Amino acid sequence: MPLGDVAKHIWNHLFLNAVLSVDTFFLLSGIVVAYLFFKQRPKPNQIKSPLTWALFYLHRYLRLTPPYMLFIGFFVVYGPYIQGPYAAWMWNILIRQTDACKNRWWRNLLYINNYDTDQLQPVMECPGSGHFTRMIYQRPWNRCSPYLVGLLTGYLISAY
Repeated sequence: MPLGDVAKHIWNHLFLNAVLSVDTFFLLSGIVVAYLFFKQRPKPNQIKSPLTWALFYLHRYLRLTPPYMLFIGFFVVYGPYIQGPYAAWMWNILIRQTDACKNRWWRNLLYINNYDTDQLQPVMECPGSGHFTRMIYQRPWNRCSPYLVGLLTGYLISAY
């Protein structure tokens, strides 16, 4: 397909605008989190309690971390064996990524992989921690607005 014909097909627009899909996911996540929290009708002192928020984030950490670490472990073990045409074309970049992931997996465990102290030089990381995601896409101040709108919407749905 010539490059000029890409814009003529609707399915290509769905693929090229995947950023909107991620924003939609963040919006829906905010709605669900706020709705489930405020549906219980917590008292104001319960909302202000640090223990409530500590348990909320502990539950979230324990729910999300095991599958994330399983994926990182799978990538480290089987990554060097997954060599398709793209990986071979990119000078076997997967091998360098898996080697870097073996050394820096703990940053993903603590969810600090987006906050790199070495901003001047691109560093090979585990999946989801590349230069684009680290510098532009996953900065919290760039991606929080759909989630905050979802939180507000979830609160309004549960309150009224």
